[in-house]
Amino acid sequence: MAVNVLAGVIAIGFGLPKGSIFAVLLGIWWVWMPTIMWYISQEIQKTKAISQLNKEEKEYILQIGKKTWDYFATYLTEDNNYLIPDNYQEDRKEKIVPRTSSTNIGLSLLAVISAYDLKYISLEKAIDLINKIIYTLESLEKWNGHLYNWYNIRTKQPLNPRYISTVDSGNLIGYLYVTKAFLEEHFYRSHRSHRFRV
Repeated sequence: MAVNVLAGVIAIGFGLPKGSIFAVLLGIWWVWMPTIMWYISQEIQKTKAISQLNKEEKEYILQIGKKTWDYFATYLTEDNNYLIPDNYQEDRKEKIVPRTSSTNIGLSLLAVISAYDLKYISLEKAIDLINKIIYTLESLEKWNGHLYNWYNIRTKQPLNPRYISTVDSGNLIGYLYVTKAFLEEHFYRSHRSHRFRV
């Protein structure tokens, strides 16, 4: 694109003495065009977000992840029917609220998958927890196939007033798609290696 640069220099040289703003601007455009074209034609280098973090930042993120997983590891239990409590507050007598929602159930599935991805738990443990959560999910009382918005985690009974939340149901569907992809990926591997039977 050397011709463009040459034409741009000529246009600027012609336009300055004559006071032609149009010729000067056109000349500047032509001079800069090869640089702009080179820049936008560069191959996009795809990098993972984590590669932009330094060692201390990575360690900090992993610590936060581990603390978050510890909540799920503590409360995804048989006593709670593998239903994660909605929240935990240290400044009250009953630390946890014994209720959960469809969003929370889906989030617990994603937490298990993330815990495996971050190497907090083994694949066997992840599959076991997912199976237990799904089993509970199937056993919950529903309305026309839809989960109610709130359930008691100890009794698995829907809480009053009973209603369906399109937002929470939508969240659950999204989490189930992620879970399905995770299971398909690892079951494919397991069938090849015959390590797991589900």
